[in-house]
Amino acid sequence: MTSTYARARVGDVVALIDDLYPPQLAEPWDSVGLIVGDPDDRVERVLVALDPVCAIGEEARSIGANFVLTHHPLYLRPTHSVATTQAKGRLVHQLIRSGCALMNAHTNADAQTGGVADILSDMVGMSENRVPLVANDDDVSVGIGRVGELREPCSLAEFAARVARVLPSTGGRDVER
Repeated sequence: MTSTYARARVGDVVALIDDLYPPQLAEPWDSVGLIVGDPDDRVERVLVALDPVCAIGEEARSIGANFVLTHHPLYLRPTHSVATTQAKGRLVHQLIRSGCALMNAHTNADAQTGGVADILSDMVGMSENRVPLVANDDDVSVGIGRVGELREPCSLAEFAARVARVLPSTGGRDVER
């Protein structure tokens, strides 16, 4: 039996992610959406990562992924070059050569109810009684950050150790911001 997703195109995956994390939830300064790729290309395998770095491009190629979804954007400022003399340019070339699309969902995924901020809140032990740090004007359950109480009290040192344990390391060293 063939899955519908086996016939998915880049544009289908982009639409699915945009439905989950609407681009209009992104902060005005943020950059979200499709960065590299043809909406008509087929998607067979997706790689999800935190940062769009060259190591992720290499991993995508090695596992046969043709769509990469990252949380952090590749570009936050206008760019004038995608030359391979810089890490971001190398990644763009690497992805294009391997036929791999790149998309990111950043503050739109942070702000959405059930999104990144809620998942991280769960991971660090925050209770369900939490609210956005900065709520959306249209829906106060949506917004950046979360404020609430921990399910169980702990010392600051214990909390810091828990956060360090549950958060992934980042590949930010070769990302020029």
